[in-house]
Amino acid sequence: VNESVYFGIWHDAAAIDIDWDVTQEIEKNGCVDIPITAHVRNNGTVAEQIPYTIEVKKTQVEFFLKDDIEKGDTDYYTNPDNWPDGNSWEIGYFDNPKCINWHITDMDYRSPTHAWYAGNEVCPEEGCGYYGYDQWNALRMPYVDISEFLSRNVPVYFSLDITYSLDDTPNPGYNGHFSYHGDAIMFGCWDPVNNLYLFFSGTERSGYLPWTTLTVGDIFGYLGVTTLNDLYNFYASWMIGHGYSDPQGKIAIFVGFMTDDSGTGYPGKGWGGVLIDNVNVYGAGVGDTVWSMDGVTD
Repeated sequence: VNESVYFGIWHDAAAIDIDWDVTQEIEKNGCVDIPITAHVRNNGTVAEQIPYTIEVKKTQVEFFLKDDIEKGDTDYYTNPDNWPDGNSWEIGYFDNPKCINWHITDMDYRSPTHAWYAGNEVCPEEGCGYYGYDQWNALRMPYVDISEFLSRNVPVYFSLDITYSLDDTPNPGYNGHFSYHGDAIMFGCWDPVNNLYLFFSGTERSGYLPWTTLTVGDIFGYLGVTTLNDLYNFYASWMIGHGYSDPQGKIAIFVGFMTDDSGTGYPGKGWGGVLIDNVNVYGAGVGDTVWSMDGVTD
């Protein structure tokens, strides 16, 4: 018996790629012609023209936090009275509260003329410094509420500029907290609803790094996350799964700092510690259409 199934004729249009010149520079209040080439293919059974629409839309950027660390001194940043709803920066400690180095400095920076520094200046005019022993603390940034962006599935991004010079020699005989990376930083999330610091093992960094911009993917990428939305969903799931209250769309990033009782910098460098500058948290969504074109394939 010969049998067959007839599905009829069908269209299956595929957008292969869209090309344009990303090197074009536009002056303020100016305009420039940028050719756009779109490749569309009919993968179906009907060999006929396929209608298409090409649109160019605005990118809407909303900053939750944009801080180049130029607002004032350390007390300004950590005083809740200076921030909406008391949502200030915070220097938290987990051991040895007298051994905390975090403060605002002009010894070095990515953008003039200040940065956060976990260290002590010796000769700031020459960029020299060191950090103290036996530290276990964290610099926590103001939290952001991204619940609306989560509900609309709009990506939220995080970035910071950082440099560090840390002794990466393991010290297994040290009786305090222990890092397999020697003196190290470790990133994590702070939950303002439950007031919990959640360290992420796998984010440890040590040794030397020149000024570099790090994103969520650079820091937490081993978790398979690239946006703050992804990171929030991961940590909120962990919190709820371990019996804590729902973080309600709120999240803050912190940088933990751990030092042992030997070494105060990366060998060969004239300074030691961690510097942080230019912290940004922003959502990037799609806005109004500024140009569109309709057509059909050849």
